[in-house]
Amino acid sequence: MKISQQYDKLIETLEETKARIVLSKVYHEHQTLIDAAGVTVIAFEHQHKIDEARHLVEHERFVLPQLEQFTAMLARYSAPLEFEPGSVTADELEQQTAERAAVVFEVKKSVKTLSRMRDDIVARRKKLNPEALEIAGRRDSLSGYERSVWTQIFNNTRAERAGNSHLQETLKPLELATV
Repeated sequence: MKISQQYDKLIETLEETKARIVLSKVYHEHQTLIDAAGVTVIAFEHQHKIDEARHLVEHERFVLPQLEQFTAMLARYSAPLEFEPGSVTADELEQQTAERAAVVFEVKKSVKTLSRMRDDIVARRKKLNPEALEIAGRRDSLSGYERSVWTQIFNNTRAERAGNSHLQETLKPLELATV
């Protein structure tokens, strides 16, 4: 089964759990079930790096339009100044040229930085699973509040998820190297 199908099934299970009508006297039990389903979704996202893909997609939405904007600014301000002879004094021309040079300098720095960020995005994108990127590009089915609560629960239970075998491997004494 594809990752996206598994993810859709987890979201569907979460939505069904949230939609169940439960009596108010057992609300805390129902909320525990909802939290467990939500943490399962967060764990799945963490396992398949969908959370990283979400961060990357958000980063792209911020960087790429700015790069386009600054590149257009660079093209605009790099063009030579146009003026009619005799309408501008030498001092005004020198001042306008200096101001434009300062703007071009700052815009070039910004374009260089944003280009590095774009290259980093491309490199990080290649490392991620295309399905994870596809899922990350979708509209998030969890609200910001739900995501923060379930991520906190997921992070708080990280120690419990570390199995005894992992702990034994981590805690085993170092063996002396034989030469």
